[in-house]
Amino acid sequence: MLSHAVQRNNAAVQLLQNCRYSDASVTLQVALTDLQLSFRATSLEEDSTVMCMKEGLLTKSPASGIQLPVQAAPIQLKGNTTGDSCLELFARAFCLSPFESRERIVSSVLLYNCGLASHCSGVLRGNSKNLMNAMRLYKYACRILLEVVDDDDTSSTELLRLALFNNISHVCFQLCHLADAQLYVKCLRDEMGLSDDEPLGAALPTVTDDDYDFFCFNVTIRVESMGAPAA
Repeated sequence: MLSHAVQRNNAAVQLLQNCRYSDASVTLQVALTDLQLSFRATSLEEDSTVMCMKEGLLTKSPASGIQLPVQAAPIQLKGNTTGDSCLELFARAFCLSPFESRERIVSSVLLYNCGLASHCSGVLRGNSKNLMNAMRLYKYACRILLEVVDDDDTSSTELLRLALFNNISHVCFQLCHLADAQLYVKCLRDEMGLSDDEPLGAALPTVTDDDYDFFCFNVTIRVESMGAPAA
């Protein structure tokens, strides 16, 4: 079942790349169902992904026959997903290796991608319900990543953690939750090893210079001085 979840995730990335956000969300929901079944099969304790299913944030949907792309890195999405915000959305979805076997890594990527689908749809349509759903999904992914303690796992999820903190900040700004946006910008700064006294960041070997510069630009913005986004 875990391999099915990975395959569906990578299929959803192709849909996201083509701005088919609703179809991607359906595919990712099925993948999360696969993952829930995988947890039960391996007798793991109930974790954040299962809780997410039970709270009705995700629903079971029939699988669709989609050919799987072969990708091993984040993919730049198409379309205008910046929205009316001083913060820029990190509009990239994450693929998984076909050989990925770490349940918590798969969980966090699926939740992030599903959140991204809701986030992009919410920005493009001005739908606050989609934005709220995106924020909840992102926070579940963060919760799972905090449970990852292995050094190799932590290193391999650096870019995902940055993306989560950045996009939670973005969606909080869109919802006029400026205090929360400020908090997650601080989390982003801390993750990058930035501080007011020491502007040089920590070494993040799995994050490219271009991606690092993207996040650096966003954390230079003082969220508390922003106005609310235009209606």
